Amino acid sequence: MAVATAAALIGTGISAFQTIKGASDKKAAQSAMDNYRRVELDNPYKNIQLSTYGTDIMRQDSARDIATLSDIARSGGVRSVMGAIPKIQAGANRVNQQIGMDLEKQDLDRQYAVAQGDERILRMKEQRDNQNINAISSQYNAANEDFNRGLWGVASGLTSWANQADFGGFTPQVSSVNAGIQPVGVQPIGLSGGGLPTG
Repeated sequence: MAVATAAALIGTGISAFQTIKGASDKKAAQSAMDNYRRVELDNPYKNIQLSTYGTDIMRQDSARDIATLSDIARSGGVRSVMGAIPKIQAGANRVNQQIGMDLEKQDLDRQYAVAQGDERILRMKEQRDNQNINAISSQYNAANEDFNRGLWGVASGLTSWANQADFGGFTPQVSSVNAGIQPVGVQPIGLSGGGLPTG
C-alpha cells in the first residue's frame, strides 16, 4: 500500500510539473503571438529608373538634322529659310513626340512591373505570415494540451492517493475524478427552504 501511495504521489508530482510547464509554454506562445511582427518585403521594381539613352540619341540626331537643314536653308537665301522653318519645326516636333512616347511606354512598363511585384510580395507575405502564425498556434495548442493533461494527471493522482491513504479509520471513497471526493456515509446538507437546518 505504501508503494502504491508513493507511486500515486510521484505521478501527481510529474503531472504537476507537466501542468506548470504547459502553462509556461502556453504563456510563451501567447507572448510570441502578441509580439509577432509581420513579414516586410520591398518591391525591387519601384526603384527602376527610366532609361534616357535612346531618347538622348534621338535628341542628338534631331539637333544634327536641324543644324544641317538650317545650313542648307541659309545657303539658299531668305526664301529657302522661310520655306525650311516649318519643315525643321515639324521634324523637331516628330522627334519630341517620339521621345515622349518612348518615355511614356517605359513608365507604363515600369508601373506594370511594380504592380506585378506588389501582387507577388503580397502573396509571399500572406503565405509566410500564415506559416508563422500556424506554427505559433501549434505551439500554443500543444502547451494547452500539456497543461490539461497535467491537470488531469494531478486530479487522477490525488484521487488514487485518496483511495489508498489511511486517514485513521476514515477512508473516503472516490469512484472517479469527475465524481469529486465524498466520504461514504456522509450525506450532503440540503439547503431547501432557504436556510440551514435547525435541528
